[in-house]
Amino acid sequence: VVLVDASAFARLRGALRRLRERERPAWLPVLLIVGQRQAQRLPADLWEIADEVLTAPVRRFELTLRLRHLLALRERSILLAQRIDELGRSNVDLEQFAYVAAHELSAPLAVVTGAVETIAARQRDRLEPRFRPLLDAAKAESVRLQTLINDLLSFSQAGNAARRADVPLAEVVDEALTALAPQIEASAAVVTVGQLPTVPGDRRQLRIVFSNLIGNAIKYRSSDERPQVRISA
Repeated sequence: VVLVDASAFARLRGALRRLRERERPAWLPVLLIVGQRQAQRLPADLWEIADEVLTAPVRRFELTLRLRHLLALRERSILLAQRIDELGRSNVDLEQFAYVAAHELSAPLAVVTGAVETIAARQRDRLEPRFRPLLDAAKAESVRLQTLINDLLSFSQAGNAARRADVPLAEVVDEALTALAPQIEASAAVVTVGQLPTVPGDRRQLRIVFSNLIGNAIKYRSSDERPQVRISA
């Protein structure tokens, strides 16, 4: 806590402001002590610097109580600043993990995708008809997984900052339905899409949201019922 006498306040305003700025995000309280006459002439912008004002003569117990209160608030602000710092480090670690994970997943996926495409190109006609839909589903899912990996890599490089723009939701839902085509066909789901607006947001994240919502609607259903999915706004 900084205790300042009113007679020195005007001279120390700049120094106090700089001192508080250096302490941020922790909070540095300033307690101003003024005389009875000075209390009548306090500047209007006083509270930009001072947090508490006591009028002299100051009683010991009152000063003690004010100091304890300010010190308790100061301690809380320090703890909050520490949490903010820890959260910042956690975000950096998360970004690094996402970057490494995206690269590590890309290599085995490339092998799987190459194998599936080779089989589809050279052996599709030799497969039993009942296996061909499985091959098509494997191709579609490998493409979808590569898209998710690319999104993960992009997310890590963006520093978790969403790329906001005007996003036509009709296009986003269409992209999600294309990726989910094998599941929709396998479950004989009926997906009805109404008029959808253009909204500000991150196109990639919105696509993931709709993919999850539609995918869950198809997956978590009664086994004897045909899924009915309606999307509207």
